[in-house]
Amino acid sequence: MKKSEPIVGWDQVPIVVDLPYVAVVLGANPEVIRRYLASGTLRGFKVGREWRILKKDLMLFVGEEVSA
Repeated sequence: MKKSEPIVGWDQVPIVVDLPYVAVVLGANPEVIRRYLASGTLRGFKVGREWRILKKDLMLFVGEEVSA
């Protein structure tokens, strides 16, 4: 899926996404997302210098129900 296409449902979101992807999904500035990650407000992990976020953590952040 191209990042410029609108997301229709959570099933179209990859299991692991990067910071720019999250910024587009949330309609937020990437620097704001970076601060959320650094403070632990949004869970994520680093691969080298790049942030990665699990789909389930993004869903929890926006208040969506996560099925096991």
